[in-house]
Amino acid sequence: MRFTQHIRRLPPPFYPGKPGEGAPVGRYVRNVSLPYSPDHRTPKEETGGYGEHADYMRARVIADERRRSWARFGSLKSQVSVRDLFPSEAEYAEELEAEKRWWPELETMKKELQRIESQKEQDEALRQRQIAAAMSQMPKWMNIYKGKTPVKDRTPGIRQKLILEKKKSKTDYVVQSLTNEEAIIDLVGKKLDPRSMEYKQYVSKMQLEQKNQKKRKAALKKRGQATVDD
Repeated sequence: MRFTQHIRRLPPPFYPGKPGEGAPVGRYVRNVSLPYSPDHRTPKEETGGYGEHADYMRARVIADERRRSWARFGSLKSQVSVRDLFPSEAEYAEELEAEKRWWPELETMKKELQRIESQKEQDEALRQRQIAAAMSQMPKWMNIYKGKTPVKDRTPGIRQKLILEKKKSKTDYVVQSLTNEEAIIDLVGKKLDPRSMEYKQYVSKMQLEQKNQKKRKAALKKRGQATVDD
């Protein structure tokens, strides 16, 4: 790594004094005067300080400083192994995942492009169908806009029963006999309360009529059999 830009604005080189010969000359500059190889035990003040962003950048700052120390002073003085300079397996895996996410393969991009184009075609076809359906209603809307009420096909109430009877299936059964309640409704023209006296009177009349009909039928049968025997 080049340090030319940093060296131009630095004080004189750091010459540590020998024991008993006074203080050293100049000042200490990291990885310029002496090697500086931080690790996870280094205080946070020396690797960016405190805070969320500083904690996020701490590992990157430590790795950069160790690489600079090894590049300037070598493995012996910096006490940094060459293996520590390369990314770990976890970093490799993270970088590979990032490459797959941000730079996908050509076949993957083609498939995604085909999916997007097919979705666009479906949306356009749906839009055209909606336009066609709306255009078919245009005459009615124009009449409404011009103040003309659309003509409705109304069938008179008298003909509705005939139309419904024609629409009935041919398999509909024909009622051969009516119950007492249905017969009373057919006779009176309205529905009566079964608990009322009027309803009971009609029921008694109908029962009497049914008995008379049975008697007449039995008498006719007897006459018929007598005629045959003669």
